[in-house]
Amino acid sequence: MTINEIAKEAGVSIGTVDRVLHNRGRVSQETVEKVNTIVARYGYQPNPIARQLKRGKPYVIGALLPTLNSEYGYWNMQYQGMCEAAKELAAFNVELEFAEFDRMKTGDCLEKGRSLLAKNVDSLIIAPVSQTDMLQLAVELGDKPYVFVDSSLPDASPVAIVVQNAFKAGYCAGRMMYMASGSPAKGCFASIQFHTAYNLKERSRGFSAYFEAEHRNSFTVRDFYCKDGNLEVFLERVLSECPDLSGIFVTNDAVHQVAEFFSSRPQLKKVTLIGYDLVPQNVECIKQGSVACVISQGPQNQGSLAVNTLYRRQLMGRETEEVIQIPIDIYFKENVL
Repeated sequence: MTINEIAKEAGVSIGTVDRVLHNRGRVSQETVEKVNTIVARYGYQPNPIARQLKRGKPYVIGALLPTLNSEYGYWNMQYQGMCEAAKELAAFNVELEFAEFDRMKTGDCLEKGRSLLAKNVDSLIIAPVSQTDMLQLAVELGDKPYVFVDSSLPDASPVAIVVQNAFKAGYCAGRMMYMASGSPAKGCFASIQFHTAYNLKERSRGFSAYFEAEHRNSFTVRDFYCKDGNLEVFLERVLSECPDLSGIFVTNDAVHQVAEFFSSRPQLKKVTLIGYDLVPQNVECIKQGSVACVISQGPQNQGSLAVNTLYRRQLMGRETEEVIQIPIDIYFKENVL
């Protein structure tokens, strides 16, 4: 049944039916009941796609990500997934507006987010890696729906999160570290963070939790944060503080940098390295054997799922999951392409 047919049967105008269906404007209670009775009787369902096409104005999804060429192309993978999904939805008047920010520059995420809002985007996809900026931006978004990718963020209220369970992934990294290191009886393992994002902290926490739960009192697990940017000095500090080091878990995609540092130090070849994300540099290290394995969080899939989630929720009017879990995929020399 169409709105025209509802209006004809109720003996009212199409505009009156529209006001009743969307609960706006003044309509008598008698008319409201009459229209709702007809809707219930025939099971009328609005066609959101037709409504979107009819309104003429495109539905614009804003995407706010760290600089695409930073972090070895990881964010570009996210963006490509979004572009592919937006291209598939272009026939339904869906468009993608993009802005990138420097995560190392305080305030840049907030500034670039405001620039997207100024372009009147209808909803946003955001990587909440700059926590203070993101929480302020969330306030300024008001009722505008937004989806997080890559990481969740406490105290924010996105309509959905497309993310891997960071704690479980870290726990899994701990298990893989133990096995890849030859299941030693004791030793020291280090977890390294290069940024302060919430998901990186959760990965590190999960890594430590594995050894606490499965091998209590047998191993020392140390957390390190590289905040000065001098990798060589930082890694020398890690080695000095962990003289019996058995392995290092790098919580982001920089594990190949650690592998490069170790390559000129033959005495460190027995130290097991595990990292994150299938960026080209990490893939090469896995093939060469300098990195034992890498956990992938499917960045392109994340980007595509984020766009489609907003489309289904905001345009199709369908219920969507609040947390869309990305699989914990592990790649070794044998299964990396």
